[in-house]
Amino acid sequence: MRLQNHQKLFERLRHSDRGSAVIMIFALITIVGALAVSNTTVLANLKRELQLVERRQLHHSGAIARTNQPASTRPQSIDRDKAAAKQLEK
Repeated sequence: MRLQNHQKLFERLRHSDRGSAVIMIFALITIVGALAVSNTTVLANLKRELQLVERRQLHHSGAIARTNQPASTRPQSIDRDKAAAKQLEK
């Protein structure tokens, strides 16, 4: 009789171990899923920020390139402005 009681107790403990193992696996899967979602969100934010920095750099380098152009390749609007200023001086 005592042996049967010990067996039943041991079986109950094994079943509870199985249940806690399943709960632990679900918890780990949930944690991994949360990390994957957060990484995706962070990568999307970093991509937008990188595009913004690139756009600013291209805009800044474009402004520098326009001011460093030789007179023959400058836009005609600058030459027209200079001509209008000379006419006003006369």
